[in-house]
Amino acid sequence: MSIRRGRLYALFASLGLVGAALIAGSMDFGGDAVRKGAVSGARSAIGVDLEIGNVRGNPFKGYVLESVTLKMKGTPFASAAGLAVRPALMPLLSGKVAIDSITLEGGRIDGDRLFPVLAKLGGGGGTGPIPIRSIRLRDVRVASQHFATALEDMSVSISERDVSLDGSLKVRDVPLSVRSRITMPGKDGAVTLQSLEARLGSGTLEGTGAILPALGLKGKLSDLDVASLARLWPGMNPEDFEGRLSGSVEARGAWNDPVLSGTVDYRGARLSGYPIQEAAGGWGYSKMSFSMDGMKIRALGVPIHGDGKMTFGKGAPTLSLDLSGGPIPAAEIAKAFPAAPAMTGTIERVAVSVQGTTKAPGGSVNVEASELGAFGKKIRDAVVNVRFAKDGSAAITGNAVFEGAPMTTKGTLWVNAPKPKIDMTVTCRSLNAEAIKAFLPGKDLALKGALNGDLHFTGTPAAPLVSGSVWSDRIVVTGESVEKPGVSFVWDGKNLTLKTLKGRWRGTDLTGSGKIGNVLGAPTLDLSAGGTVGPGFATSFLPEFSSYGVQGTADVTVKAAGTLPKPKISVTAKSKQISAKGYSLGGVSAVSSFELPVIAKGVGIPGKDSPLAVEITADSLSHLKNMVLSLRKEKETITIGSFQVRSGEGVIEGSGTITLPGVAGGEPEMKLALKLAGADLRPLALSGGVAVPLSGQVDGTVSLSGTLEKPSIAASLKSRKAAAAGFTAEKAELSLSGAPSRVTIESFSAEVGGGTLEGKGTVVTGATPEGTFSLAGKKLDAAVLLSALAAGMKPSGTLDLAFSGRFKGSEGIGEGNISSPALKVNGLSISGISVPLKLSGPVLETKGARAEVAGGKVSASGTLDIRSLRFSKKLSATGVELGDIVQALRRTGEKKRMLSGRGDLELSLTGIVDGRKVSLSGKGELTAGEGLVEGIPLAGLLAPLTGQPGIRFASATIPFVVESDRIRLLAGSRVVAPDNDLIYRHLNAEGPVTFDGGLNLKCVASANMALLSAFIGGGVAAGTAANVTDMLTGMLSGVKSGLKERDYRDVSFKVGGRIDAPTASGFSVAGGKPAATPATPSTPSQTISAPVPSPSPSKSPEEKIINTLLDVLGPKKK
Repeated sequence: MSIRRGRLYALFASLGLVGAALIAGSMDFGGDAVRKGAVSGARSAIGVDLEIGNVRGNPFKGYVLESVTLKMKGTPFASAAGLAVRPALMPLLSGKVAIDSITLEGGRIDGDRLFPVLAKLGGGGGTGPIPIRSIRLRDVRVASQHFATALEDMSVSISERDVSLDGSLKVRDVPLSVRSRITMPGKDGAVTLQSLEARLGSGTLEGTGAILPALGLKGKLSDLDVASLARLWPGMNPEDFEGRLSGSVEARGAWNDPVLSGTVDYRGARLSGYPIQEAAGGWGYSKMSFSMDGMKIRALGVPIHGDGKMTFGKGAPTLSLDLSGGPIPAAEIAKAFPAAPAMTGTIERVAVSVQGTTKAPGGSVNVEASELGAFGKKIRDAVVNVRFAKDGSAAITGNAVFEGAPMTTKGTLWVNAPKPKIDMTVTCRSLNAEAIKAFLPGKDLALKGALNGDLHFTGTPAAPLVSGSVWSDRIVVTGESVEKPGVSFVWDGKNLTLKTLKGRWRGTDLTGSGKIGNVLGAPTLDLSAGGTVGPGFATSFLPEFSSYGVQGTADVTVKAAGTLPKPKISVTAKSKQISAKGYSLGGVSAVSSFELPVIAKGVGIPGKDSPLAVEITADSLSHLKNMVLSLRKEKETITIGSFQVRSGEGVIEGSGTITLPGVAGGEPEMKLALKLAGADLRPLALSGGVAVPLSGQVDGTVSLSGTLEKPSIAASLKSRKAAAAGFTAEKAELSLSGAPSRVTIESFSAEVGGGTLEGKGTVVTGATPEGTFSLAGKKLDAAVLLSALAAGMKPSGTLDLAFSGRFKGSEGIGEGNISSPALKVNGLSISGISVPLKLSGPVLETKGARAEVAGGKVSASGTLDIRSLRFSKKLSATGVELGDIVQALRRTGEKKRMLSGRGDLELSLTGIVDGRKVSLSGKGELTAGEGLVEGIPLAGLLAPLTGQPGIRFASATIPFVVESDRIRLLAGSRVVAPDNDLIYRHLNAEGPVTFDGGLNLKCVASANMALLSAFIGGGVAAGTAANVTDMLTGMLSGVKSGLKERDYRDVSFKVGGRIDAPTASGFSVAGGKPAATPATPSTPSQTISAPVPSPSPSKSPEEKIINTLLDVLGPKKK
């Protein structure tokens, strides 16, 4: 019982102590004692002054010291926003003070004074007045003369014999993790690094050795990032470093002024901006100077050796390097460039000298090689000099001989950039073209010639951008010679851009541009080339092309696109004018596309399996217009999808196929069909070389079949109305067959003026068509056939025609006849017509043509040039009744005889037919014997006096010329009166008579003035009668007495009007015997007067009287 009661009392006591501790732990007390103890302890233990702002806490939970500053000799070297101190409770109960832990956050420490202070700290069982067991540092920045360290989270454990560190920090922003153990100073004050393991990225640093009173450290470096190491050194650019570093390190001397040494083994891409792949050797560091001795370095694949030194101070480190190498196998250099080809040869000497700062080094590099090889090619006597400038650039010059061609190099290299850059030009002259085959996609191309080139390299050495130009006087590619070729290009390591491409191939100047993409993989093309191509270009491929006589040029553009080996090719050709074998194309445009296989020995042409499309348009095809032709080739078949050309307002359309031969030496076969709808005959005839003018429209079909060499043709054509050489036919139909070289006209028929015209024949085509023909016409309307030759003459009746012969071009040989039983022209009957015809060359001739006209006979001969429609003819007529001829010329249709008598005519004519218009010229003469003029007023007036019905003539001779629209009577045209005629002795006339009957004649007649005086005596001139009839009745007695006397005088006058109604004017009588003065009229209103042509006071009374009389008695003008 007593034991249980004792245990219960102990439990209550413990709970009371705990409760008291809890109450005490929530209260602040003892702060002043802590402040005094801390200040006193700091001064006595480590000899520094401690300043504290506010102190919170108690011995149970610890104290927080705010605004803490440590000073040494009055100078602050450490500060913290807060310092948490937890006392050790057990020593405190025994009256001793010990610190269990110190936590420092947000501290700022002068690193140069840190270690002397730490050296004065004692362990937990040490002799120091205030033993400290652990320190934790968070966000503490330690700054020293050369380093800035950020202790992110560092724990320090302090025992009687050692201090352990474990945590993470950053030195010059380089993250590290550190774990180390350091022995505390003994009686001799020595501090030793028992172990150190620092991790920098994936690399590590391990070390051991003495720290105080002097350094005696040794360590090992493994796989350290050199860019991170570069960040630890002031003035160095981390971007100038890339690679990994391993080696050893030894540190001696004072910790704040160490002497370092060791070995280094580097593998990477660059050091201090230089393209260094490997470096190994010994190194040392002392007094801010880093040295390298016996270094072996590989830079740009070149192994070199030597010494170097880098000194650190204010600004960028200074650098001094002296390196050399050689002889060096070129194969070793190639190892540094995986994409480079295998190399042979040796670099005899490499010398490197560098002076200056790492940011702006200066110096030189010299490389010499007597012979190097790559791609099976040789480079000899190579010398390269590199001079470094302080701006970080390197000027490069060099020269060499590449495959016997001199080369030069000049440019700039920036080696201290993150990625080295170049700007370099390489020139080469007279290089054998064979040497570049290895660099081209088609390595099997046969090349000959000498090349010149200028190459410009920019970008990085590992992946340069190459631009430049290459040219030659002449180069031969797979046997094809190209004159003055040239190309300017850009190569980016993957794509080849051809900025300009030019050359003269097969006599044609060509230019181009484009791009070849993914050259080292599956090349893609985007190329364009073109030039002005003449007939010689096509003839160089197909010699037989010259036989077509092609003339003209075409602007051709060829484009290649797609992926090798089957790029897509498109060809465009344009020409203003192309002609061949008499045919011409104007405003031509052709477009074609196909796949072009690239074969091992060069560039192929479209194979039989390659699709090919061609679109051809032309403004004109000879005399046809607006041609469109669409072709497509699929395997062995060429399909003409559409063909169209316009002939006038009509159109010709077609389609079909051409089958290529399946075996070598075979002939293509075709099957084509054409359709004509309203096609104009004139342009068709001109296009086919037909010289005879044609007009009209034609419909029908044309088919072609067989081989291209020997095709067959068949056609069926119709025309509602057509005309040839001015002759019109209706309902014309034509059927033909054969070959383009020889066509048989199986049948031809047409209606001509109600009659029928039929024919057949053969035509051999070519530059000069030829063939045979036969024509037969029945009851052909003369009005239609002769409308051009007898314009305005109103022919009627029918004609029959038969003609056959041969022709060549516009010339021929043939015979035939035109006949008619009877025709009428202006009412004049013509019977017994027979016109034999003969064709000789281009001339249609008639000899012995005959007919009966107006009771007489007519014979004629003549010629007609069927090319020009120019004609000539001679006509002879005998015994023709002149009255019938005059009646026909009057064209009135009135049955009124004005002339009787028979005459003869000789006539020669020439002329030309132009459409429906005839132009004439010629001459002739009309002669006649006795005859009579009647039907005019004067003739009727004189009939009672002479006892005859009109005015008689004994003979007439009328020479004349024929003009286009008239007959002109020549001087010497005379009508002679019978002997002792009372009226006149003769009449002369001169002037034109138009084909429509118009008169404009100047006449002179020898008239009997005594007869006229008798009229005067009868009172005619006095005008006493009321009209002409009364006048005639009243004068008979006077006339009869006047007939006993004769007085012939010349009377001049003009005859106008028309043949059926002539008029006379302008009378004038020559001087003679005085005539009686006429009586003065008694009644002025009954006076008959006539105008006198021109006032003349000297005219005799007879002259005035005859003028008045003839004007009154003659027919009046209408």
